[in-house]
Amino acid sequence: MTPTERMADVHEVTQLLYEYCVRVDANRQPDVLDLFTEDAVFDHGHGRVYVGRSQLAELFAALNENEATSHHLSNVMVTFSDSNTAHSYSYVYAYHRRAGSDQEVHLWGRYADTLVRTGNGWRISHRRLLAAAERGVDPDPGWTTHYQLIDRVGR
Repeated sequence: MTPTERMADVHEVTQLLYEYCVRVDANRQPDVLDLFTEDAVFDHGHGRVYVGRSQLAELFAALNENEATSHHLSNVMVTFSDSNTAHSYSYVYAYHRRAGSDQEVHLWGRYADTLVRTGNGWRISHRRLLAAAERGVDPDPGWTTHYQLIDRVGR
């Protein structure tokens, strides 16, 4: 691939990651699902792994529990293992205000994604969510956190 083609791919992948945030915050669940491959895997941590669009639909149905969300994505890094497979790391801050209550959830973390080029453009085939910190959410049973933490030397 030429450097110009590679730059175009990086831009398309980055735009897809940003579009994910826009669609999630608008609670456009079918449109969120369209950003994933049919057999996509979303590893939400602590053994919560969703495989395929039907399980992803169950995961994203939880968006209905929020009155508002706001996802902020930064520090996007994209590499390629071949012309049709990209890998990205991006940092996320996610704010959630639960419907019918004053509960607020904050998440500071990172997405580790594998994306593939399809006939409809780049799509997420594997996503792993890891947290640096969280606030306002109860830990998973048997864990000290709700979200799995980013691996860190010294922890």
